[in-house]
Amino acid sequence: MNHYRSHLAILLAALVLSACSPPHPVNLFSPADRVQGKKKDPLTVAFCPRGAKPAGHYTVLGQATVSKFNAAGIRRQQATINDRLRLLAASMGGDTLVNINTHGNTVVATVILHTDV
Repeated sequence: MNHYRSHLAILLAALVLSACSPPHPVNLFSPADRVQGKKKDPLTVAFCPRGAKPAGHYTVLGQATVSKFNAAGIRRQQATINDRLRLLAASMGGDTLVNINTHGNTVVATVILHTDV
């Protein structure tokens, strides 16, 4: 009898969890993601010095946020944080990171794409 209850509990849990998933794919991208160019090489992403304004015209694609700590709670080196910021910016199609600030345990930067017009 106890074996029957455990099977019933597993079946009910599976039904409840499957009810939480949407019936169609969810778009996790913002409207700015549709404006972006194609993905870029992370090594080509530039950092705009603090207080400096980017030259020319550009489009803001979004924010890149990186935690100062890894999943184990160990503090990341600044080079690792910079690499992750570059990777996020490149995946969004950006070519420059501006307004880089620290907010608590995270580093936040604005990702921009330089445009001709």
